[in-house]
Amino acid sequence: AEIDAGATFNSMIRSAWPDVKLGFRWYCWNVQPFDTDYPEFFPQPGVKEFCEEARQGGYLVMPYVNGRLWDQGLRSFRYAKRDCCADEEGKPVIDKYGPRSFGVMCPYAEDWQLTLVDMGADVIEGNRANAIYYDQISCSRPKLSFNPSHGHPLGGGAWWAEGYRKALTEIHERFSAAGVPVTSEGAAESWIDLVDGH
Repeated sequence: AEIDAGATFNSMIRSAWPDVKLGFRWYCWNVQPFDTDYPEFFPQPGVKEFCEEARQGGYLVMPYVNGRLWDQGLRSFRYAKRDCCADEEGKPVIDKYGPRSFGVMCPYAEDWQLTLVDMGADVIEGNRANAIYYDQISCSRPKLSFNPSHGHPLGGGAWWAEGYRKALTEIHERFSAAGVPVTSEGAAESWIDLVDGH
């Protein structure tokens, strides 16, 4: 279809796909560069207004957050470190993305579970998005953890799935029950009943 250069985003999409329900996963809606500063997501100017306009146009807007990592370069990591998975020497389990190092958070740690819920509230209630995408929860393999402060068996066990199930149950009850889909990357049967889309 030919698009009028002066048309709005809404009219352009509707003219190209008039009968299709559309949604999009939105990376880089926040001010920080991609793969940095997780889990601190601060919106760029105009995000809330864009989400409102998209809602009114009938679009699903699904901002990206990371559901597994905390950037070691953040000052807040000093406090979050206690909720990291720990190796047998008690050091945080680390993943690297580019030049950045991230602590892998323990899904069994209650403060991390609350952080996951709060991230969703910031995106959905604070910025008016009508969906959310939690990256890595469904696709990344569990890590062993020997952190004795989390209350789970040291090393292996079912605690990784149990921890995410607890957090996702609260997230699902709060957001999905209100008509806001919760999605993640890759399919994981451990919580397929708590994630609306993969």
